[in-house]
Amino acid sequence: MNAAVVCTNYNNALLTRGLVVSLSTGAPASALRVVVVDNCSTSEDRAALRELAQSHPSVDVLEMPENLGYFPGLNAGIRWVRSRYPDVTHLVVGNNDLEFPVGFAELFAAQSGLLERHAVVAPDLVDPHGQHQNPHVLHGIGWLRRQVWDLYFSHFAAAVAVRFAASATRRFTARAENDPRSELHLQPGPIEQGYGACYLLGPKFFRHFDQLCAPTFLMQEEFFLTEQLRLIGQLPYYEPSIRIVHKHHATMSAVPRRRHWELSRAAHRTYKHYLSLSADARRAFIIEHSMGLR
Repeated sequence: MNAAVVCTNYNNALLTRGLVVSLSTGAPASALRVVVVDNCSTSEDRAALRELAQSHPSVDVLEMPENLGYFPGLNAGIRWVRSRYPDVTHLVVGNNDLEFPVGFAELFAAQSGLLERHAVVAPDLVDPHGQHQNPHVLHGIGWLRRQVWDLYFSHFAAAVAVRFAASATRRFTARAENDPRSELHLQPGPIEQGYGACYLLGPKFFRHFDQLCAPTFLMQEEFFLTEQLRLIGQLPYYEPSIRIVHKHHATMSAVPRRRHWELSRAAHRTYKHYLSLSADARRAFIIEHSMGLR
């Protein structure tokens, strides 16, 4: 199996270095190629990435002239890999705040059959506190929760109030899969949504799609990826034997709080627009933003 890792970087080259170092630990022959898509970071950060690439021959850095966003940035990396390294058949795509276990390349190769059967695999993502982030969503989002989202995005002041209420009532309102005591992370199988920080793509995905469905700059990626997979009769598949540490929102911590809310609101509006479409129009929307369906 020929595999590579694609990640985005935005003003946090130190995190990217940590990702590369974690993949470099172990047998040199098993090192995976890493393609870093830099979303128009500062000159200092880009210089650090160039230095990283010089010291690690397996690293390519793509310097974007503008900030493409998350999934659009990953898609730029996917296109680069598939044109520059056509023998690569399996990809890990995600954030740069990931830490891979020793022997990850061999572990990934051992799951090649899984990626023949499932277009997208969500690994067991564990934050530094030991909290499992997958399965992210097991069942569809209900009417009441969607109403809360509408309120949250109606005004920034409303968002602050909703966030406060959610924090105060989390013990009673959190979904079962988000309960720290849950053991749902032990069970493999199809899920509604996988946590957006990392996905595994293989031959099954690329037999149908050229890239990830990316209609938003940031946020709602998990929802639209699931809608993309529905076109081929699949859902994300959660596999707990593949465990990766996620340094949990390390990238988003660089985004000012109100700016984060504004980006989320823009994605929510795209989400609402999509839900208002007919079934045929939804299909066309997903195909358009996935660059085709074979």
